[in-house]
Amino acid sequence: MIKNVKAVFDTAIKVVLQPPRRKELPRKKRQR
Repeated sequence: MIKNVKAVFDTAIKVVLQPPRRKELPRKKRQR
């Protein structure tokens, strides 16, 4: 379970480091 925590932290850090590009993402992911 420790690996899971590290993955969540990594994602949070990446999101904070990178700008919020969630609005720029297309709606193709929703179709998946």
